[in-house]
Amino acid sequence: MVIDVRTAGEYIYAGHPLEAISVPIFSYAYKPKDIKLRINFAKKEQNRALDAHKVYEITPIENKNFLEDVKKIRHKLGNKPILVICRIGGRSKYAANLLAKNGMREVYNVDGGFLEWKRAKLPYGGE
Repeated sequence: MVIDVRTAGEYIYAGHPLEAISVPIFSYAYKPKDIKLRINFAKKEQNRALDAHKVYEITPIENKNFLEDVKKIRHKLGNKPILVICRIGGRSKYAANLLAKNGMREVYNVDGGFLEWKRAKLPYGGE
């Protein structure tokens, strides 16, 4: 089974492996930086993709239900190996380690994340 630990927005809008189950490991709190900084950023970066870290203070908040949610999924779907995936592999590595430290066996991080999944032409949808 594949557990996608990205945010719901990423899962929905960026696509996801077919049959992946969304269980975000983090949510995020966003606090806008000073308005003058944001105005200057907008003027300089208007033709580039937004780097949210430049205009917001972003604080990750760990999903306190993550471990229990994954346990429920595994109980319902059987004791299958778990592939944990995010965008590039950082959050999924954290989540896979958390699951392993809490006694789950056969938990694997997808190195390179969903971007590598797509490059490998593995089945995905949702874009």
